[in-house]
Order: sequence, then C-alpha cells, then structure tokens
Amino acid sequence: CVVNTKTEQYQFLADRKGTVHVITNKLEFRPAASHNKQKQYLIPDGKPVPWLVELGVMNASGIVAARYYDKFRQINKFLEFIDASWSVIEGIENPVLVDFGCGKSYLTFAMHHYFSAVRKKNVRMTGLDLKTDVIDFCGKISEKYRMDGLRFVSGDIAGYDQISHADIVVCLHACDTATDYAIAKAVSWGATLILAVPCCQKELIHKIDAPQLAEMTKHGIVRERL
Repeated sequence: CVVNTKTEQYQFLADRKGTVHVITNKLEFRPAASHNKQKQYLIPDGKPVPWLVELGVMNASGIVAARYYDKFRQINKFLEFIDASWSVIEGIENPVLVDFGCGKSYLTFAMHHYFSAVRKKNVRMTGLDLKTDVIDFCGKISEKYRMDGLRFVSGDIAGYDQISHADIVVCLHACDTATDYAIAKAVSWGATLILAVPCCQKELIHKIDAPQLAEMTKHGIVRERL
C-alpha cells in the first residue's frame, strides 16, 4: 500500500510472515510554471473514442492507459504529419487512401477518424496486410462502429490490384522490399501524397561483403542495424 500526503509518502510492505514494514520518504513538490500548457492533440486525452477503447488504448471514460501512452502520442504525432500536408490534399473531393502493411491498424483507424471526424470529409480507405486474423479483427471493429468507407483486405502489396487509383498511399515499416512495391504502386496510381517509412532491407543484409567491416557484420544484431 502506498499513501501520499502533502509532505510524505508512506509505503506499507508486508512480508510472508505477515510483518508490516513502513518506508517513509519526503516529497518535494514544485509549483507548475505558468507557461506550461497541455499538449493539444488532434485526438485529445479524456474524450472517449470508440475504436481506441476497443484497441485498449483508452478506457470507457477516455483516459489513456499508462502502458499505451507512447502509442497514443505516436498516433497523434502521425496525424500531425497529415495535418501539415493538408494544403496538398484538401482540394480532393472524396480522397482514396491505401494503408499498406496496416497491421493492427492503430494509424489506419486514426486516419479515418481524422478525415471523417476532424476534417468532415468522405474518405474511401483500404487497410492491407498479410495477416488474415488481424484483418478480420480490424474489419469487425470497422463494422461495429460503422466506420463508413473503411475496409480491410488480406493480401500482399506487390499483388494488390483491386484499385486503379489512390490519392494517398501510406506504408509504415512494411518488411523488406514491401516499401519499394508500395512506392511503385503509389507512383503508378498518380498519388498526390505518399507517407512511407522503410523497414529492414532483408535482401541487402546477406549481400554485405566488406572485410573492413568484419567486426560489425559478424554480429547479427549489429549487421542488421548497419
């Protein structure tokens, strides 16, 4: 048990014999600086968002779970990149967006929220991933909360041919050469905006042949980072 007062913190620890030990620590409080302002997120903390609750990021009251706060900040930071690019895409009437390698789709759902709830635009979105169980899970969330225009498809990037045009293509940390395929698709579709962050390049890791770097390349983890 931990009890905080204005000046001390008391920790009550019971051992296996039932003996209770008390540890006392002084607390030092610093007055908050008047210029400190709460970060204004595009998806605010404290206001429940159904899909974030479903994914475990928030509770039903809208409070972000401590272990998901980094994910919550990542989601909002990514939306800031899209928001900063808004002047490029705001003139598109009904934007078509593809998220390659969407995974559990935190960012896919976030983008749909941004376009539909924040910008009040009708958007047609596809999340693509190889993992059928993840795609099924995300599809059920989309259906449950009636997220219009959002669908999830199982398949690989290179073979995806269900559309002939996309305005926005997203590909974040898709493995090996998947990012290359995604960029090629985006260019062939005439995409207005490409948001891509490459992942590992497995095809290169086995081709490194440099005796001068032998001390690094003989260790798998260092070779991978290199």
